[in-house]
Amino acid sequence: MKKIIISLITYFSLFCFLPKADALVPVYNDLWDISQGASIIGKSKLYAGSDARNMLGGNSGRVEPGNTIFKNREKYGFKHWITWQVPNDITVGMIHLFAKHEPSSPYKKAFDWFGLYYSSDGNTWQEFYSQSVRIPYGGGSQGNELALEASFSPVTAKYFKAEFDKILQVKVQELLN
Repeated sequence: MKKIIISLITYFSLFCFLPKADALVPVYNDLWDISQGASIIGKSKLYAGSDARNMLGGNSGRVEPGNTIFKNREKYGFKHWITWQVPNDITVGMIHLFAKHEPSSPYKKAFDWFGLYYSSDGNTWQEFYSQSVRIPYGGGSQGNELALEASFSPVTAKYFKAEFDKILQVKVQELLN
């Protein structure tokens, strides 16, 4: 994550795809990137070999490097989550969410709801954005890609949390702004 002035409005993205479905555009200068000082401070269970840092620009792990895959042992409705912090307070007023699930039913690695939270202390969370997501996502050549863009009243914080309501084994590629 990158240090910035509080008044700067940032952009947030979970996944960035080129026209070819599997091509991820690496971004290393966004405010939530691990190369800029962002760090994971908590998470729900991940699939063995997956790495939470991948949501923040990492490319680690033994399973699908560059992606974060949550464990698939929870009941429907369980919200997978990751919390992270940035070196300094930042202001966020827009998000871009890009996601991809398996192309056929039962749509593994999909989520049907996404929420973002902020905190001044890393313990008490306030929701600042949420969105229901239709499955299958509908985008891309196989109908399995999601591209969501939304603006909202800007929030300023150092701590952030993302939640994903699972269908079958949530997969997230990158969070960036």
